[in-house]
Amino acid sequence: MFHSGAENEGFSSAIENSHAFSRLMDDIVKGVSRSSSDFKDMSMLTSAGIRHILSFKKRICMACALAFFVLVIGAGTYLLSENKAIETTLDVAKNEFRIHDAKINKKVISIGFVSVGVESDWYLSSISSVNSIFPKSCGYDVMYADCDSDINRQRQAVLNFIDEAVDYIIIDPIEPDGWKETLVACQDAGIPVIIINHEISEDDMIAAWVTGCVSDEGTAAAYWYDSYRKKKAIDEVNALLIGDDEQVLQRSARLDTFSKVAEKKNWNILSNIKCDGTTEGAYSAMNSAIMTYGDDINLVVCQHDVEMIGVIQSLEETGVPFGNNKRVTLISFDGSQAMLQNLYEEKINAEFVCYPLHGTWCYKIINKIERGQKYEKEVYMKPVCYGADDTVSFITYRSESGKLFPTKVLNIKRVMGKYEIRNEE
Repeated sequence: MFHSGAENEGFSSAIENSHAFSRLMDDIVKGVSRSSSDFKDMSMLTSAGIRHILSFKKRICMACALAFFVLVIGAGTYLLSENKAIETTLDVAKNEFRIHDAKINKKVISIGFVSVGVESDWYLSSISSVNSIFPKSCGYDVMYADCDSDINRQRQAVLNFIDEAVDYIIIDPIEPDGWKETLVACQDAGIPVIIINHEISEDDMIAAWVTGCVSDEGTAAAYWYDSYRKKKAIDEVNALLIGDDEQVLQRSARLDTFSKVAEKKNWNILSNIKCDGTTEGAYSAMNSAIMTYGDDINLVVCQHDVEMIGVIQSLEETGVPFGNNKRVTLISFDGSQAMLQNLYEEKINAEFVCYPLHGTWCYKIINKIERGQKYEKEVYMKPVCYGADDTVSFITYRSESGKLFPTKVLNIKRVMGKYEIRNEE
């Protein structure tokens, strides 16, 4: 089913404090840094709510300012008040006036967005970023197709968008293979295709690919721990890695790249345990590791949050001291609600999240194509790094693509402000 950008109610919710929100947006445009504590409930900021405020205020530049400045992750939606974020926001806001020039020339840019569907908070963040970054007030018309994790629906949605004669198609593919015939149809129709998130086999038939890099998450985590252990005077590292053989999302690459850095740093990997990827499997693996290695363990890295929940349960039951400023340091990935809550409570030390806001880069790419400018055909978005405190506030690492990434580590308490994370059933 297709939904226009204005009619899509799949993400609808009210913004309870619209006046505070409007004041915050005014300050963003002026370049004034504000904290997340200016909002009553950040988790209410979804795309329909965004459109509600935009229609109320009718601020052209606020449309893109909001979409760039709002970071939706597993625990909810948080505003980052970094100067760099504000600078980027202002750059985009300025570009919006050029888009308005195109609108004066009666050019409306239509975009078909083919999504996997709302499988998780992370996917909701990604979907909202695409739907929100292209406002109608700036000359865009976005049509959205939720394909409910069905590859055949995705292919059909693309063909439907071709019939609609859209200008661009954005696809978050469920599977990497079987896209050739569909992409040939796009080429024949002269419609550029931007792939987000997962890779496809026919990458020579697309305009661009925008993705996070799970292997970079592992590298970032390793360099964070290297800085952390030095500041905490931890000389001997005895690490336990817990993961699984899951291949679809390539999350196993996190532990692979972490291990590479560990080898260079001469850290001792006690065991690289492969479990079944469940909480129960990780719980059992941690119990066995405690019996085998005892007090030698001072670092546990899990491939994703589901496994880390089992590790925490095991450590709590066995009385092993863990978490911030405790003997066993815990590092996890994905940014689920439960784990960001654990980070806030200092039960774990650091959390690394694949950046979900694909829409920001899709906007840049389409904007440059429209102007005939050169653009990056492959965009690797660096992960978001969260710490339990300010022990490590900044890291620099070289990504798998060879780029040097200076990265700020966000203090989860400062990011969340005073807002409660609600664990939903």
